[in-house]
Amino acid sequence: MTNAYRKDNRLMIQLGATNAAIFSGRKHSAMRGWRTIRKEMGLQGILSAQQLKKKWDNMKDIYHHYKNSSERLQRQALEREQSEFDRELVSLERDRELLNRDMAMLEQDRVVVQRDRVLLDQDRAFVDRDRACLDRDRMLLERSRENLERERERDTEVTNQKEVKRPDRDCFCVPEPC
Repeated sequence: MTNAYRKDNRLMIQLGATNAAIFSGRKHSAMRGWRTIRKEMGLQGILSAQQLKKKWDNMKDIYHHYKNSSERLQRQALEREQSEFDRELVSLERDRELLNRDMAMLEQDRVVVQRDRVLLDQDRAFVDRDRACLDRDRMLLERSRENLERERERDTEVTNQKEVKRPDRDCFCVPEPC
């Protein structure tokens, strides 16, 4: 049954191709063509020309469906790829936004660090000046201490010499109150 059906369809396609001149597009020429094909196929009394035309249109639709199915599949695949690509682009754009935000925050942090570095350098300069002042004061204090020690030594020498000159001074007398 299936082979007979396929043979009938093949014969119908071949007859449609050979009788293409009959289907000129003039008024009622197509019906004459379908009647001729019906006669050659031996389907008189089984199918009308209208039914044969309908069968031809159905076969043509099936042919176009199968012919375009690969294109449709390709189109669907392209649409899927395009949607994946669009999602990837959206994801990349979101990542770019996050990176830009992070870079802006890093730039702000860098500015803060530079400002802090300037402040630290200023503080370091103040500390160095204070250290220099302290070193100068320490040197002055050491000189003063050395001078004091020299004076003390001179004073002790002078007092020792005075004591040596006055031997009666060894005994101490307490003065009487008046």
